[in-house]
Amino acid sequence: MELWRGTATPIFFWFHGRSLREGYCELSTVQYQLQVDVIIIVRILVEEEVLALLNWNDRYSVGVKVLDDQHKGLIGILNELHEAMLKAQAESVSGPLLQRLLDYTRVHFAAEDRFMSESRFPGLAQHRAQHEALTQKLGEYLTRRQRGETGIQIQLLHFLRDWLATHIQKEDKEYGPWLNEHGIQ
Repeated sequence: MELWRGTATPIFFWFHGRSLREGYCELSTVQYQLQVDVIIIVRILVEEEVLALLNWNDRYSVGVKVLDDQHKGLIGILNELHEAMLKAQAESVSGPLLQRLLDYTRVHFAAEDRFMSESRFPGLAQHRAQHEALTQKLGEYLTRRQRGETGIQIQLLHFLRDWLATHIQKEDKEYGPWLNEHGIQ
């Protein structure tokens, strides 16, 4: 008998925001104990904050300390949202956290914009357009959330994680050397 096939109870395991395995199992004593053990392990990992949605590392560094620190701050807020969802606290804290993320994103984008403007970065217009698109999307989502039209969704967190990681590693990495060459460290 396969552990994951049967007709009884659905079980879903989540790790780093992704379903490890979705399926059904028959609840024999051994299988039930395995399910309980896995749930306990996942709860321990969540309580110890091991399950971050995105972890900062040096590959995200753009070589400008203030911008790297702000990127760390954005990742931190995103991880707070993720943690709230994992701990089933999303409804009570997601509104203020989303507002904080939007506000911090605007501050960060203004800092990047200022540095790119001062150094006459040639990709400023395209970079600015990407920032405006994300800010608008976040603002629209927050407005819908405030009207009660939507709750925090894992798809939003995955979108934000992927957008942030890709944007930092691709577009932001392009301005790093330029800013450094123009005296911005």
